[in-house]
Amino acid sequence: MTLSEQNIRNYYTSSAPEEPLRPALEGEHEFDVVVIGGGIAGCSAALHLAERGFKVALLEARQAGFGASGRSGAQFIFGYACGQDRIERLAGEGDARTLWKITAEGLDLVRELVARHRIDCELSWGQMHVALKERQARDLREEVEELTGRYGYDSVRYLDRAEVEARLATTRYCAGVLDSNSGHCHPLKYTRGLARAAERAGATLFESSRVTGLERGPVLGIRTARGRIRTKFAVLAGNAYLEGLVPELQRKIMAVGTYIVATEPLGAERAGALIRDNLAVADVNFVLDYYRLSADHRLLFGGRVSYSG
Repeated sequence: MTLSEQNIRNYYTSSAPEEPLRPALEGEHEFDVVVIGGGIAGCSAALHLAERGFKVALLEARQAGFGASGRSGAQFIFGYACGQDRIERLAGEGDARTLWKITAEGLDLVRELVARHRIDCELSWGQMHVALKERQARDLREEVEELTGRYGYDSVRYLDRAEVEARLATTRYCAGVLDSNSGHCHPLKYTRGLARAAERAGATLFESSRVTGLERGPVLGIRTARGRIRTKFAVLAGNAYLEGLVPELQRKIMAVGTYIVATEPLGAERAGALIRDNLAVADVNFVLDYYRLSADHRLLFGGRVSYSG
């Protein structure tokens, strides 16, 4: 069974309103741009292209938000998996600053899109990275000093053990970094909200329309089981679900899965005692734990990892 063939029923699909499937692609069509994949990247690309006057089609194999975009840990966080110091060593200071601006602007974009398109996605601000070891605590302190001193990112604050324990009902962590500019949301509601916004901007979305072939040339041919689109440009936004569509990318993409459990509703008082201020939390281990509260007062706790997808 491929990734795209899995039938997923989870907390997010159960807690989001049902949406009817959009029609599948049938017959021959022409568009300026075809976006392949209906996750956050694909829906956002379709939205912004349509707003700029392009005739846009989006092809989704299942339904918008089916993949990782709609069932992730749903924490949107500044930066990358490694610190800016390592990126500077790899790319140089100039490019490292450009890469940093992309992540910071991404957080601003989430805020702007949710407000402008009135996306009801349980958006909440505040995220904390936590350390389990003194070495990790030193790294977090140095990161805060670098971000505030050299990058002008002033929304982060270093927390000692007592300050962390004042926010989390645990003694597991020795330090943390709190960022008021990062946060969390309901990822499926957010992705579907982007899809609806793209449609309102003029994009055409086709669901149940897995791309089966990509004909290259001055004009591209994008094939599905029942249709074909002629276009000059294609946006590949399928992530691991491209599954061999572009052979030269295949060996550069690896499906990695982690797992999230949802408790029964805990009630507002009990949930708020576990995590104060509705923060999203992640530790800084390589294989990390990450967790947050849902709008209906469940604890959503993620961890472990599978490199088989």
